[in-house]
Amino acid sequence: MTEGDFFSVSSLDVPDGGSFTVDPSGSDTGAAEIHTVAGTGSAVIFKEVDVDDDGDYEISVEVESIDSPSYSWHSQNNKIELSQSAGHRLRVVNNDGGNRSFHACGIEITD
Repeated sequence: MTEGDFFSVSSLDVPDGGSFTVDPSGSDTGAAEIHTVAGTGSAVIFKEVDVDDDGDYEISVEVESIDSPSYSWHSQNNKIELSQSAGHRLRVVNNDGGNRSFHACGIEITD
């Protein structure tokens, strides 16, 4: 895959309190622009940064909180840039009370 190619990650049956992480490590370019995030229940979405490349994400900012118990939702027309070399990722925390599924997609971009 190359710049402009489709990028997509999903996780099924994320337990209550568990996380779904979206990082561009699965892309060939090492970076992705996320356009859509979707889920099947309430969740909180965070943009996180590992500032010193030690594997700990020292900065975590809440991007969105979705209160949609047991209902499907999606957020579209986003332009959230993620970069493996810069340590940027999204983390979706399930707070719905049961197992839920989450998905994110966009395109690969230059890192």
